Amino acid sequence: MKIPFFNLKKPEEKYYFGLFLKEEEGIGLVLKKSGESFVVVDKEKFNYSNGWENLLEDVDEVTFRLEGRGKFHLSETIFFVYSHLVDEKTRQIKKNYLTKIKDLVTNLEFKALGYIECYEAVSQYLEKKEGMPLTGILVELDRKAASVFVYKGGRIVFEKVVERSSNLSDDLLTCFDGLKTKMLLPARIILYNSRDLDAEATSILTKHWGTDLFIQLPKVEVVKEEQVIDGLLSVFASQITDGRAKVNLSNTEYTDEKPKEEVLGFVIGGDVQNKKETQAELETAVRSDVEAPARKPDPFTAVKNFLSNFKLNRLKLPNINLQLSVLVGLVLVILALVLNEYLFHKADLIVYLPAIKMDKQLNLTSADVAVNTATNEASLSQSTKTTGQHDIGDKAKGTVAIKNFTLSNKTFPAGTILSASNQQFTLDSSVTVPAGNIGDVLTPGTGSGSITASVLGPQSNLAKGQQFQIQDPNASSFRITNEADITGGSKKTVQTVAKKDIDDLKNSILQKAKNQSSSDTLNLSSDDLVIGGLTQEELVATSQSKEIGEEATSVTLNAKVNTTFYYYKHSELVQYLINKYSSGVPSGYKLQKTGVNYTIDKALQKNGVVAFAISAHLNAIKDISKSQIVSKVVGQTASNVKNIVKNQFGADAYELTMHEPLPFFNLFMPFFQKNISLKIASL
Repeated sequence: MKIPFFNLKKPEEKYYFGLFLKEEEGIGLVLKKSGESFVVVDKEKFNYSNGWENLLEDVDEVTFRLEGRGKFHLSETIFFVYSHLVDEKTRQIKKNYLTKIKDLVTNLEFKALGYIECYEAVSQYLEKKEGMPLTGILVELDRKAASVFVYKGGRIVFEKVVERSSNLSDDLLTCFDGLKTKMLLPARIILYNSRDLDAEATSILTKHWGTDLFIQLPKVEVVKEEQVIDGLLSVFASQITDGRAKVNLSNTEYTDEKPKEEVLGFVIGGDVQNKKETQAELETAVRSDVEAPARKPDPFTAVKNFLSNFKLNRLKLPNINLQLSVLVGLVLVILALVLNEYLFHKADLIVYLPAIKMDKQLNLTSADVAVNTATNEASLSQSTKTTGQHDIGDKAKGTVAIKNFTLSNKTFPAGTILSASNQQFTLDSSVTVPAGNIGDVLTPGTGSGSITASVLGPQSNLAKGQQFQIQDPNASSFRITNEADITGGSKKTVQTVAKKDIDDLKNSILQKAKNQSSSDTLNLSSDDLVIGGLTQEELVATSQSKEIGEEATSVTLNAKVNTTFYYYKHSELVQYLINKYSSGVPSGYKLQKTGVNYTIDKALQKNGVVAFAISAHLNAIKDISKSQIVSKVVGQTASNVKNIVKNQFGADAYELTMHEPLPFFNLFMPFFQKNISLKIASL
């Protein structure tokens, strides 16, 4: 997307404000142009206080802090947005978001330069890094939406925005469902947003994708937030150096008519003279190019806005004398001073009162302070080399001839053990050898049987003519030999999956989950505090690439891990300590929330009950109400505040910060009590 600009002669160093807007959070960037290069000199990430409803107030606070830290003024603004905020057909920012951005630009007196969609920055960053057109799938992740862009040879061949569920791979499968039989997708998926994406990457890697979508299992890459910002900066730099005409935010309404391609109120690639608004109308939507100090409340602006409601410029005033002119001038001055005092003259006062310190050691349980649990599920994978071993091969086989020199038949049952050359064999089946015959000489009876070696291996292969021994009381009456070679023995050792390998993988995944577990993923309030020592990880589902005993050089274990967090409310524990120890506080002093600090030394959980060992540090502060102090210091000179808080209220010290745009009024405390912010503390 191209951003239009005025042809301006730029100084050597110039500052721009980059505003990266997502669904529920944003990033403020201070961009400095030095020569032909751009750098980020400061940035601040912020969460919206009430979605887009309070975007104006949230951005105003961020720019105020950025300007205060850098001592410069931010005016010219470039917007960076996620693609689900932009209409897929018209390529315009959606009406509900556009209205808020226009309101922001007008009220904060920004000069809007245009906007850039984030996917353009990521694709340009990757192409510049790899030196070739992008082929892959960009997946842009926000809280509730995912934008998918399929690139082939640097061109977008498919794009779609889908709502996110708890499983990203299922969302992508739904998105790609219409592409089956139409195209094969690139086996490269690139994810990006502002958070850790290990779980999403694992979800994709462990998904069984059909061969009608991917020819092979896709690889997953993650582009970090810093790399996304580098890409946005690169796109912005290339656009601003084009030097094309810049059109500021217009005041036109959003209609169904689209005579030109208009984005965020800017005509892209159009001519300034062709806009329907006149130059005078455009100038009313922006402020001048004069550099101003950091944005602070201006009393004269407030007075001007107040008086503008009466449309004084439309009244035809009669000729009046000098005295009346002076009187009107005095009235206006007094009104301006009163408005300044009521709206802008403010003070922050911290009074440090005497305090009595109390250190307490106590034990309490979840019956005293409620302890709740929250569970976070993660999909993890781990691989390892196998350590099991197993011998495979064949046992040697052959045939033996048995001669019986006794006068009775002899039966050798199956399994009879024969041995020769330190090797053992067994008869495969029962063999009966007839008795010998007595003539001139004794003729032995003969028989034969097949034998098999007792163990695997070539060591049982024997040449013919071996003499075999048999365990029998009349062993000397039998002669057993092999009339042919005994062959076929072989053996080799292979790696297999051992039970220990699977157990080690389970322990490794649990440790990995423990290292990655963070309460940041939970939807907890700032008052909810997690008890770190009680966090538990549990395997709830596992699957492995190979079974125990199966031949393999490596094995992979995929598992779902539930991490259970235990948390309590800080305010409840503080109130418990106040209630418990208030009765022991001396008269004239009072335990307050600001004077209570504690540490949890140890926590145990058994049978659903949590027990705490706590070290509490309590400051009972002198009991003086805030209204008493405020009523005494209102309207006083700043130099007299010290005498009041120390002499009348016995304060140990105080801190006073004035907020006043008019220098003279800095000498006095505000005349309205509502404008004095008082905090009571102890040293």
